[in-house]
Amino acid sequence: MEKFVNAILELPTKKHIIILALLGLLFYIPFLGNVHLFDWDEINFAEIAREMRVTGDYFSVQINYQPFYEKPPLFAWIQNISYSLFGVNEYAARFPNALFGIFTLIIIYLTGKKVKGNAFGFMWALLFFGSILPHLFYKTGIIDPVFNFFIFSSIAYSIVLINEPESKLKHFFFAGIINGLGILAKGPVALLILLLTFFFYWLTQSRKRNFIPFKNMVMFGLGVLLMTGLWFGPETIRSGTGFITEFVTYMIGLLSQDIATHGQPFYYHFIVIFIGCFPISIFALKNILKTSKTEKYNFNVWMLILFWVVLILFSIVKTKIVNYSSMTYFPLSYLATYSIFQYQKNKKIKFDKLFLGMGVILSIVFISFPILLNYKEYLYPLLAKDPFAIDTLKIMEMPTSMAFIGVILLAGVLWAFHFFKKKQIVTGAFVFALINAIVFNLNLNIIVPYVEKAVQGPAIEFYERFEGQDVYLETIGFKSYGKLFYFKKPVSESNKTEHELLYTDLDKDAYFVSKTKRNRRLEEAEGIDLVEQKGGYFLYYKPKK
Repeated sequence: MEKFVNAILELPTKKHIIILALLGLLFYIPFLGNVHLFDWDEINFAEIAREMRVTGDYFSVQINYQPFYEKPPLFAWIQNISYSLFGVNEYAARFPNALFGIFTLIIIYLTGKKVKGNAFGFMWALLFFGSILPHLFYKTGIIDPVFNFFIFSSIAYSIVLINEPESKLKHFFFAGIINGLGILAKGPVALLILLLTFFFYWLTQSRKRNFIPFKNMVMFGLGVLLMTGLWFGPETIRSGTGFITEFVTYMIGLLSQDIATHGQPFYYHFIVIFIGCFPISIFALKNILKTSKTEKYNFNVWMLILFWVVLILFSIVKTKIVNYSSMTYFPLSYLATYSIFQYQKNKKIKFDKLFLGMGVILSIVFISFPILLNYKEYLYPLLAKDPFAIDTLKIMEMPTSMAFIGVILLAGVLWAFHFFKKKQIVTGAFVFALINAIVFNLNLNIIVPYVEKAVQGPAIEFYERFEGQDVYLETIGFKSYGKLFYFKKPVSESNKTEHELLYTDLDKDAYFVSKTKRNRRLEEAEGIDLVEQKGGYFLYYKPKK
């Protein structure tokens, strides 16, 4: 196996790119529409793109046909191209990220090749590909994979430029354009991350101060302004500066308060990355606090600074969501790859027991889950304070045979550990990255549909039931974008308030979806009847008057 791995790592650039592209095509592209889009984020972004098509207004970002100031439009534009190819559905909503997943593997490889050579670049891309969250994100319909692609590309490109004497001004201008695309994807955080990374590099590397000529910074800034101005400029002329004020207010809110019940403790992202980025989170421990400063372009230090900038920035931010720290996956996978090659060179390994322990724990979780579902009645007392969880668990079914996925993961962990004990560190990491990717694709394509069907399936079934019907449809007691996307709410429908829908006479029938337990407002309002319960969701009906 070691000879085979070495032979793969020694292949020329063209073959490496072909292999990575094929891995992306094989693992990222198939089965994207296997489950419904998940509330909130996936459906939120898919609905923004859908409403652009319905209204014919591709310049305005709307949700529920009202201005939506939280995101710029680039990702919705990309999704609309996908909609034109595949229709308005789950597959099309997720396809852009799958495509950018392939682009990401290639840009990681080319960056690693530039810095450390072919073998390093390929291994870096493979470890990124074969870790849990970095792999998962390219099977989703959220913005961050596209957003992160532009951020990392602009940072990596800029690092190379400032170290290459022959770099021309136009190259810095192009780097600014790339970062501007990141801003158009999700917002100015794309520029903030780059500026903070460069600032702290300048601050900590005293001998490197004044390392960027002023004219180069100006050209970079012009590139950013040109790209972002293509949307912000005309939108300001058309709508005034109000949308900018609303956008800034929202960004400040994310920093200063818990938005949308996503408040978590300071250490939240540390835990997410340590568990969710297995195995690179284990491999990178050797270089996560201090790393070599003798590498080409001082790239190790750049990646270390980028990692901590993103992790600390989004740990300080009051609103914490898993994908906020996803930019760390790039430097973390780099540091993991660097550590692997260090261990291989020195024939010393210190992470093998930690790798084995975490791998076994994750394997046991995956093995146990489908088995425990056969004894779920014993779990009900533990969930006594969460009736929605109980009702969801009651309808969740899964064959016990699905435990085989956890068995595959356990076998992969033990096989990689075997290579580690033989001091074949690169081989062990190579093998496990591929097995881990296989395991998590099996989970996404086999296990997740069972879970999704119980967790949100009944609600989406209610939404879809009324597609094309001239009725009001609203959720009561919880927020959902699913009612818009799966109901395919038409633009002509008036947006009545919840109070109007519940307590005033209506010109057409209304339906309400509520979570367990029964919503008091629905129970107390006159003329509203319970029609059906499925899992943790209730469907109510109010006739027109």
